Amino acid sequence: MCRQLSLFLLLLFVSLSTASGDELPTLLFDDVVVNEGEAVTLQLRLSAPSSHPVRLTASTRFGNAISGRDFASKSQRITFAPGVTEMSVSFQTKEDDIDEPDQFFWVFFRNPQRVDLVSNRARVTIRDNDAEPTIRFDRTVQSFVEGTNGGITKANIRVRLSHRSEKKIRFTVHTAPNTATELEFSPVAQRVLFQSAGIVFNYVVNLVPDSDLEGRQQFYLYMRNPSNAELVLDDPEADRIRTTIRILDDDHLVIPAPIDPASSFAWIGTFGRRFTDAELDAIATNTKFVVLAKFHAFFDIETHNEETELLRQRNSELKVLPYFNAKHWFVESRWGTTPDEDWLLKDAGGNLVRISTDRSDANYYDLRNPECRAWILATIALWLDTGLYDGIAFDSAGPIGDYGEATFWQDLLGGQTEIDAWNAGLASLLQDTKTLLNSQGYSVIFNGIGQSNLRGADRDTFQLAYTDGALNESFAIEPFGMLRSSLLDDIDLMQLADDKVLLMKTNVYHDGDQTRTVRMGRFAYACFLMGWVPGQSYFKFGVDDFYTTAELEDFPVERQLAIGLPLGTYTLADDILQREFEHYSIYANLSESEKTISHGSTSVTIPSMDAMFLERTE
Repeated sequence: MCRQLSLFLLLLFVSLSTASGDELPTLLFDDVVVNEGEAVTLQLRLSAPSSHPVRLTASTRFGNAISGRDFASKSQRITFAPGVTEMSVSFQTKEDDIDEPDQFFWVFFRNPQRVDLVSNRARVTIRDNDAEPTIRFDRTVQSFVEGTNGGITKANIRVRLSHRSEKKIRFTVHTAPNTATELEFSPVAQRVLFQSAGIVFNYVVNLVPDSDLEGRQQFYLYMRNPSNAELVLDDPEADRIRTTIRILDDDHLVIPAPIDPASSFAWIGTFGRRFTDAELDAIATNTKFVVLAKFHAFFDIETHNEETELLRQRNSELKVLPYFNAKHWFVESRWGTTPDEDWLLKDAGGNLVRISTDRSDANYYDLRNPECRAWILATIALWLDTGLYDGIAFDSAGPIGDYGEATFWQDLLGGQTEIDAWNAGLASLLQDTKTLLNSQGYSVIFNGIGQSNLRGADRDTFQLAYTDGALNESFAIEPFGMLRSSLLDDIDLMQLADDKVLLMKTNVYHDGDQTRTVRMGRFAYACFLMGWVPGQSYFKFGVDDFYTTAELEDFPVERQLAIGLPLGTYTLADDILQREFEHYSIYANLSESEKTISHGSTSVTIPSMDAMFLERTE
């Protein structure tokens, strides 16, 4: 009887509840689509109002989007007050610079109270907003030593994306002979998958060994038809790009020996390989100063140190300085230490400042930050403590806002005050480095005085005051449009910079015109000699692409002349520079037309932007 009464009362309660409108409402919602980096607002609705509180839990769960990388995970208890039928819950997606397919994650609904769940999850699609990356060869010209001792040399050709991609990127490559035939390399023609989680991929071309004595040879590697990436084209009408692969003969390295190697320096490095024995011999024999250049520094410290020791064994008087970029941190550098991300420069919006839009692997240091400057000093101290070096060579040690870029940097950093603070940090870095290194017998060289708007009376040489010397890599490049006054400033600087080492470098890019290259070398060397101070200034003619050893073979043949010591300072008359040496008279024509001069009893015509080395007449 009691059991029957209980069942009756339960049925009565359910009947009364239904009759009074307390049937459980259903949760309603829609899947949503948002752009990457935006907040997600998920609207939740009840099918009918309830006279009681309605509760449930909303929690994120990854689909192919990853929690913490693509969206912020979240779990939230939601309560609909009696009579309320609409609520919302928000989640945050994350911005990145990765080109990727659209992704999604789930919002699951759990632990419902007084609500029916017809579906227990909503799908949130994140729509990617990143453009396809550009794709290019890392350099337009690359040099490798041919295969030796019967072995194949693997030429690692770097292919670079402007930014990361999670899409499958493919491209077509094929080789084409030039002065190197298909007997010197293994020809290829294939579709290639970009197999890297980062932005750099090494494509390998095999170089075939031989025992023939031959000069430098070259062939081409072309790239076209990329998928999910865009070619970086110099010519918008073109449909492919190429890199020139130069093969350095290991059977015979022809190196002209200058009469006075003490007037030469090398700013030299190789990419992805060590120096050969012949290259080490050439460096040690024909130079006074050696700076191990940027991409050579991508080796680990031990490799740097070993090669420096090999140079020392060949020439104990050689001065060797490792390279340190005063502006930029290269992610690929293996220097034994890594900067904190807080020490890298950020723009007014908090984004890392890169050296260009397609170089996510290279960022600016924030030299306003004393912790950043302290890290640089500690890194340099580590190098000098472990290797047989004579100091440090700072590259890119010029102020930001230079080259007419003041407005660009003001907009980027938020005003001139921030530019001034960064440049003051650079000055502090150079001063502190010189103070530390000079106290231990080391030297500090910097690259930065060759800037086109730091000339004449307003030329800013504050870095030279804070260092022991400088590299000028825009010396005597008048045929490329430098003003005549710039060249004369450089010549005068050599003679006026007391107790400062000045490394004068002429950067020339090989365009295949050998006659022009020879003339450029002769002209640049003659201009250098106009200001040459023995034991203080040094010369380099930088033909070919960066980070090769072509400079060991390509400097002007006039370097072999026994000109002797200078007998006085230079003179300038009718656009002709002249300086007398013990055994030669040297002339350089600065005008845009040929000039005829008198030398002894003869008349000599000097072409425009050219020079002559004439034996002295008594």
